[in-house]
Amino acid sequence: VHSRGLFAENKDRSLQKGISVRVTEQCSTHKVYIQEDPTSVVTSMGVRVTLSLQKTDESYVLDKRSSHSTAYSIPYTQDCGEDDICHTDLALRVNQKTVLESSQLPYIISSVNRSVTFAVNLRNNKENAYNAKVKATFSKNL
Repeated sequence: VHSRGLFAENKDRSLQKGISVRVTEQCSTHKVYIQEDPTSVVTSMGVRVTLSLQKTDESYVLDKRSSHSTAYSIPYTQDCGEDDICHTDLALRVNQKTVLESSQLPYIISSVNRSVTFAVNLRNNKENAYNAKVKATFSKNL
């Protein structure tokens, strides 16, 4: 499993399990925990399945022409509507919070007023906005 995931059975990225091959199809379900990684929330999860014989002294042989390992990519559901494109409508509101909020005078940072506070509100009015960020930059002399 990709580095972001761990199998629930052993809390590890890899899981070994013995199965007996039968004529009928067999399915196994394994729970995978995905570590939170906001930078890759829309990147699919990679899983690799590798086949090998447990008892090499017996006469069973895997087909030499076929791959013994197969990689799968499990996509995330983006919840972005039928077109699979996220149409966002981000609204940013910034308000300066000062001691003298009712005053119409400009707020001056000085030896008396040593700090300034802002209230930042970001709202999305449409579909998911993955990895939306607010970046604040300030003058170096603050």
